[in-house]
Amino acid sequence: AAIDAPYLHTKEIQLKERVAIDKRELLTLNQYIVAGQDSKLFTGQYLDETKTWVRLASRSDGRMSDASFAQDGDLFVDSNLNADYHNSTLGARTSGVSA
Repeated sequence: AAIDAPYLHTKEIQLKERVAIDKRELLTLNQYIVAGQDSKLFTGQYLDETKTWVRLASRSDGRMSDASFAQDGDLFVDSNLNADYHNSTLGARTSGVSA
């Protein structure tokens, strides 16, 4: 529910391992869009509108999609990330209930 993404600075394999340990699932692009709209409705801000962006479970040509919202609600989606790419603003969003 936080505006800035969790799971920052993770390569794709590290992200999958952490998500599995947490017993959660990565959001798909469709889920991310709905969550972003919900966030705007409840908090006045879109997910990742300030400084972060996320990897998603959705794929294009075998690569994980990545996305973020702009402050005006524009959605940016791409799928050209290398699996080993990571930085301090790239994270992920998940769903599930923590045990």
